[in-house]
Amino acid sequence: MEIRKTAWQIIFVMCFTLFCMQCNVGLNAQPNQYNVIPYPAQLDTLQGHFTISDNTILCSQNTTAEIKSCWAFFNSYINAIGGTSLKVGERSDYANNCIVYFLDNSIKHKEGYKINVMPDKVEIYSKTNAGLFYALQTLRQLMGSKTQSGNFNSHYNTML
Repeated sequence: MEIRKTAWQIIFVMCFTLFCMQCNVGLNAQPNQYNVIPYPAQLDTLQGHFTISDNTILCSQNTTAEIKSCWAFFNSYINAIGGTSLKVGERSDYANNCIVYFLDNSIKHKEGYKINVMPDKVEIYSKTNAGLFYALQTLRQLMGSKTQSGNFNSHYNTML
């Protein structure tokens, strides 16, 4: 009789432990409210948005051939969804209405990046050109989700 009681206690403890483990699985996960894959390691959502228009300029500190290639890739997407291409500018051009790229050696991972979206510009920071490419992929995904939800009209204008 005592063995049977102990067996039931062990089964109860095991079931309870499994139940608790299952309940804890989703506690630390963030919902992917932006449909970005892979989901960023850190995402801070703030008020406001940046509007990409025909007058938006793509620029960087030092426009190398690799950076121009990344801008061309991004521009091909802009052209496909909006029928226009954005101007590629130099460093002095990025006062307002621009997407600016900065090389940042403090970023730990070679493919890592940081994007700051502000009302007057978008700043992209990465350690390498691969990081710039992945940052532009993220912007592309964010634009895609916005355009599908109706925040895009025929006169090329989309919000991030």
